[in-house]
Amino acid sequence: MDVWHLFPSLFPAWTWVGLLVLTMASALLGTPMAKGWLGEAWVKLLARIALKPAVYRRLHNVTLPTPGGTTQVDHVFVSRFGVFVVETKNLRGWIFGGERQAEWTQKLYRHSRRFQNPLRQNYKHTEALQAALGLPRDQVHSVVAFVGPSTFKTPMPAHVTQGGGFVRYIRQFRQVVFSEAEVNALVLALSSARLAPTLATQRAHVLGLKARFAPPSNGARRMGRGAMARGSVACAVVVIGAAAACAWAYGPKPLATQLVETTQPVAVKAGPVNRATLEVLAGTQGPLADGARRTLARQAHTEAVAQRGSRRSLQACIKAGNLIDDDVNECMQGLRVRDW
Repeated sequence: MDVWHLFPSLFPAWTWVGLLVLTMASALLGTPMAKGWLGEAWVKLLARIALKPAVYRRLHNVTLPTPGGTTQVDHVFVSRFGVFVVETKNLRGWIFGGERQAEWTQKLYRHSRRFQNPLRQNYKHTEALQAALGLPRDQVHSVVAFVGPSTFKTPMPAHVTQGGGFVRYIRQFRQVVFSEAEVNALVLALSSARLAPTLATQRAHVLGLKARFAPPSNGARRMGRGAMARGSVACAVVVIGAAAACAWAYGPKPLATQLVETTQPVAVKAGPVNRATLEVLAGTQGPLADGARRTLARQAHTEAVAQRGSRRSLQACIKAGNLIDDDVNECMQGLRVRDW
């Protein structure tokens, strides 16, 4: 009996469309990028609910320039009790790792893969944050939040939490180290120091990581094949639209050019926001105020040097009778015009 003619009545068109959408969604959610995005979104939601915005000022997806390129911080919470840097890990399976180990291991069924110790990864983030804000190490706290259905098979190191444990970790700090004015200034300074949170910034950061680190090991490649296969169909569907969006966002520059621009040192400019932040800090007390005053003094010196005219030779500035005085010295440095 031929039953194929019954399919249109048993399975109308919208059913096939729904199945296609579900297949695409399942494939996309299985990719590492989607898992990372879902983990960060979960942390954002929980922080919004459990950490009062008036007490804990939050910034997400903060990309900071570093001597080697850029570093990207998942979440930063600034409060009177310190600055908290949260690294999110959305992983499944068994996790093996120690505080001093360079790499940890994820075991999922029969496959294993190694990944960078997240404590070391977040240490680089805290260093970049300390440099950007001029803070001592004991005022910046590192937290790693595992949010996926994972189980630690080795003792969990300090500063590593699961589920909503990162909230409890942050709340345990109750000693006031910053005034409200300093908190506002820190948020302003970090907002000024970060790179614009755009697709172009994200892409350039990823290019920098690919250039600095070697390809994954064979075990990691084997473990990632399943996710890559699941995501291939969905990626094929969206690749045309994504390519058009990327072309519009990044322009005609080749990837190599974008990478070079990303890894170039970023000069800190004394713009209106930075100066206002430093002036607020300089009016307070403590190490932040001292650092702000020193930075303002350096900026004033830099601006004075920039306003100088062209340097001149001694012969072009010397006075009659071969007289050399302060006027001549200032003329040679470009600080005044020769009017004698």
